[in-house]
Amino acid sequence: MQMTNDQKDAMIEEILNGVYQQMQKLAEEGRIDDCYALCMEWEEHFNPNVTDVHIITINSINFI
Repeated sequence: MQMTNDQKDAMIEEILNGVYQQMQKLAEEGRIDDCYALCMEWEEHFNPNVTDVHIITINSINFI
């Protein structure tokens, strides 16, 4: 039995969501180099039109 295109799309979406969550975790842990490396490994799957990636982290925000 072959997978339908909808099943394939759902599977890749689930995988990419997991990768994205891992990238968020790495960024929160301050492991920016690892986060960037993971992003570079998967960038073609996120959006093929994106050719440059920037990771921005905010340690804290204080509102007055």
